[in-house]
Amino acid sequence: MPVNARGATTKGLELTGRTALTFLPGWAGGFGVDANYTRMNYKYAAGTALINPLDGSELAYPGLSRNSYNVGLWYDLAKVNARLAYNFRDSYYTGGNDVNTGNPIFGAKVGFLDAKFQYRIDDHFTVSIEGKNLLDQAQVMTAGADSRPNELGWSGRRYFLSLSYKN
Repeated sequence: MPVNARGATTKGLELTGRTALTFLPGWAGGFGVDANYTRMNYKYAAGTALINPLDGSELAYPGLSRNSYNVGLWYDLAKVNARLAYNFRDSYYTGGNDVNTGNPIFGAKVGFLDAKFQYRIDDHFTVSIEGKNLLDQAQVMTAGADSRPNELGWSGRRYFLSLSYKN
């Protein structure tokens, strides 16, 4: 069964900001901006470092991207709500190894752009259109190097149309 043990210490810095641009005149006062940046680091406890069997180097802490950020532009005024958001993360070690070669598996850096538009018809009904992965980005896993792709996760662009009712 899983047991907590000495492994690593993670430390990081996160900067977050959000502001509504209400100082803009008229309808433009409904705009706002969100931004978030995270920088992470780790240090293995003595004797617990994960070692890359390819070259003997120390592997990064599993699942940890050194840098990640999110930037969003939004609008919310009267009956309209909209959002455009970009999310990015650096490459990372997944914590797993390739079944055939034993090579460590890494997730490549990746960024996604999403958007959503909502219109409140009245106090009960809202219609929405949403687009995910608008840049048609794939998630790539490699077995030790970019020249050894291990897995390709590609959902393509996805679009959603919905009508919701609230009592």
